[in-house]
Amino acid sequence: GMATAEFFNQPADLNKIDWSIVNGTNFSGERKHKKAAEFLMYRFFPWELVEYIGVFDENRATLAQAAVTTHSHQPTVAVERSWYF
Repeated sequence: GMATAEFFNQPADLNKIDWSIVNGTNFSGERKHKKAAEFLMYRFFPWELVEYIGVFDENRATLAQAAVTTHSHQPTVAVERSWYF
């Protein structure tokens, strides 16, 4: 996947993202790599900007909720099975 990766760091480059892959549910071929890496953050992402954490099942929800409990900023944690393919 890295051989074909493209990196952008400006809001003006958002139009270069293949939004059909980001919003799609087909992960065959190169789509898998593009979907997984579209929004990797480099070095820092403000935790306070995280509003919602979607997880696969109740077990993971319990673990995620426990992880955020110790922080002053606590995003909503919920099971979102439809997010996983």
